[in-house]
Amino acid sequence: MKILVTGGFGYIGAHFINRLKEHEILVVENFCQGRNNVIEGIQYKEVDIRNKEKLLEVFREFRPDIVVHYAALANVPDSVANPAKYYDTNIIGSLNVLECMREVGCKKIIFSSTAAVYGQSDELINEDHPKNPTSPYGHSKLMFEQILKDYHRAYGISSVSFRYFCASGCDEGGKIGCYHDPETQAIPNLVKTLLGKQEIFNVWGGDFPTPDGTGVRDYIHVNDLADAHILAIKKLEENGCFDYNLGINKGFSVMELIKEAERVTGKKLNYKMSPRRAGDPATIIASSMKAQKELRWTPKYTDIGEIILTDYNFFKTQ
Repeated sequence: MKILVTGGFGYIGAHFINRLKEHEILVVENFCQGRNNVIEGIQYKEVDIRNKEKLLEVFREFRPDIVVHYAALANVPDSVANPAKYYDTNIIGSLNVLECMREVGCKKIIFSSTAAVYGQSDELINEDHPKNPTSPYGHSKLMFEQILKDYHRAYGISSVSFRYFCASGCDEGGKIGCYHDPETQAIPNLVKTLLGKQEIFNVWGGDFPTPDGTGVRDYIHVNDLADAHILAIKKLEENGCFDYNLGINKGFSVMELIKEAERVTGKKLNYKMSPRRAGDPATIIASSMKAQKELRWTPKYTDIGEIILTDYNFFKTQ
């Protein structure tokens, strides 16, 4: 099978490709996060998905059977400050991908969505939970999910949309990892501080309506996300428009992360309480039962200490 992967050398895309076997892969990448996750032997084209003319050339040459669409901007606070660039990439760029698929007759796409489509909830969130994004980033992903439904109805393009909760961890082989700049996720910033690569860890918000006042998140290991995408390839043998949450069905506050990181590393963290970031909900925890039932997907990394250590061990080598 010929698989075109947009953003395939980004954090999640590279972990997917690293675990994918027996397929012909072409990565479309603009390298906005650098080239550290380039995987040897994987062919790629340096193209921005907003450049429809160049993108169409790639599609016509490769003629994929399926597209895995990771390419996006994904910084919640930045999307609040700069919504235009998020709609430009996450909507217009993504529409270019769909239109190129139509041009070459490709009828299958796996889409990298987000739990940010939901907004705040104190309960486990299933796929039918009301959608109430608190940021332009979340809005852009929800809009594209609707576009996928419309394209399925009108043009017969089948899709799987994965709503990631907090993607975390790194491959234990140490060859690929998290190279976001700036880094906004809690665990990478936490372990970088423990390793002395940055001076202090900011706890963004200590006045949320949670037991200890800090934000609560469901942290899902990036290899478990990658495995779900591999299972989705088979799911798309069916005609339809499918959506799934991906998380471990359990939430941890930032203070709980700190305590667990100190426990598993034996180091003391230098941190400070800082004001909330724009667009951050207090609590968001997945119910991933639908993915477990329909895809037969089961997350292997359910111990938060183990997830933290995979990041810690990766950043030790950087």
